[in-house]
Amino acid sequence: MAEGENVMIQYGKDKSSQIDLIGYVMNVTAKITSITLPNRISVGGTIYTLLHPKIQSDFEIVSRK
Repeated sequence: MAEGENVMIQYGKDKSSQIDLIGYVMNVTAKITSITLPNRISVGGTIYTLLHPKIQSDFEIVSRK
């Protein structure tokens, strides 16, 4: 599992102010999201190996180029 420090930045003081999250984990999340097609899910290798083999067959391996 990726770990690292994340920073939350809020622009303003009211509840409707924009919030940005930055850091290593957010960067990795953005990359995973960018390769995941709509109505699909992506899991890492560790999670994949924990799935029952019957469920594993519903997944396809995608590599980032």
